[in-house]
Amino acid sequence: MAKKVNEFKSEAQFRRFFEKNLDKFGVKSIKLSQDFTPDYVCIMNDGSVKNVEAELNAQNFLQHFHDESKVDLIICAVSSVDRIHGIPVVALDYKPSEVVIVASSAPKWAEKTFWKRNRWRWINVDESRFPEYLALYVKKPVGAIDRFAKIDDRKTERREDGKYSFEFEWKTKLGCPIKAGKRIKGIQGRWYVTLKSFLSATTLDDLKKE
Repeated sequence: MAKKVNEFKSEAQFRRFFEKNLDKFGVKSIKLSQDFTPDYVCIMNDGSVKNVEAELNAQNFLQHFHDESKVDLIICAVSSVDRIHGIPVVALDYKPSEVVIVASSAPKWAEKTFWKRNRWRWINVDESRFPEYLALYVKKPVGAIDRFAKIDDRKTERREDGKYSFEFEWKTKLGCPIKAGKRIKGIQGRWYVTLKSFLSATTLDDLKKE
């Protein structure tokens, strides 16, 4: 590729690149280009017609309050996910997300909502560090992170106030819960940590925040 993804300074610059390099995105031709959703109506290489939204980073799509019913495909310079709210993403540079959001919960809700209902509902999320996984720190008498889930992006909901509800592709109880360390005795609110840090942690001290 002649242009590196980190050289794009604006969405407009990326759009100009896209229009000159349709083949990199599986696009045969552009039927319509405009400045509101969808950015393009495109004929794909397989002959299908798709409404296409262009973003510099795929996760910007979440901040722009687009009418998602009008979008069939998101194209972008970089993405950490292959779909957003069920909409496929095609990126020049795809780096899978490795962010784990760690939420705090009373034991009652950990069992009723996370475990039995397979979801975690209406929490604030930093969309610049959008998580792929959710782990739960369960307060006393558990006092540890003892469960872990893969977020199902197809069933992620966002309210008008910006809060998110997550459902899970799978969930599990940790065989070795991550307990209090010498420095950190518990978790309040939400933490963002790397998957590598989470998988290697034995105590809360070991978790490296994003």
